[in-house]
Amino acid sequence: MSSGVGGQRVQVWVGDFDTPDRFRTYFGENYEETEGQDGAPISLFATGQGARFYDHDFLETQLVPERTTDIRALLEGHSFSRFYTDSLVQAFDNNPLPTNAIVLFFGEGPGEARSASGPGFELRFLGTFDCNPKADSVNSEQQAASSERRVHHP
Repeated sequence: MSSGVGGQRVQVWVGDFDTPDRFRTYFGENYEETEGQDGAPISLFATGQGARFYDHDFLETQLVPERTTDIRALLEGHSFSRFYTDSLVQAFDNNPLPTNAIVLFFGEGPGEARSASGPGFELRFLGTFDCNPKADSVNSEQQAASSERRVHHP
C-alpha cells in the first residue's frame, strides 16, 4: 500500500486488474519520459485521468489477492478512512461489482477524475468524499487537554 495525505477531500476509485503486473504497470511512474519536452504523462493512471503529473505523496493504492464486494475491508488501514467509509460504502453499494483494487487520492486529484479501462483492467471512479485529516490532530489535542484535567494531584 502506498500512502500519502493532504487536503480535505479524497477521490476514490475501485478496480479489477487481471494480474499484479498489470496493476504495477498502470500505477508505475516513469520520470525519464516526463523530463523531456514532449510532456509525456508520469504514469498510465495519469493518462487515464487526463493529467501529465500528480504528486504521488497524496496517492494510496492497494491490490488484494481476491476480488471482493466488501469495500469496508478494502478501506481498512487507509488514511483517515473513518471520515469517509460510510459515504463510500453507500456509493459502492449502488453498483457493487467484485473488485481487487482501491485507489485514493487526497486533495486536488490528478486531472479529471473519471473511470478508465483497457486490456486486463477496469478502474471505476466512485466519487469525491469529505475527509478531515486535521481532525485527528485536533482530537489528539483535545484528548491530551482532557487527560490533563483528569489528573488529580493530592
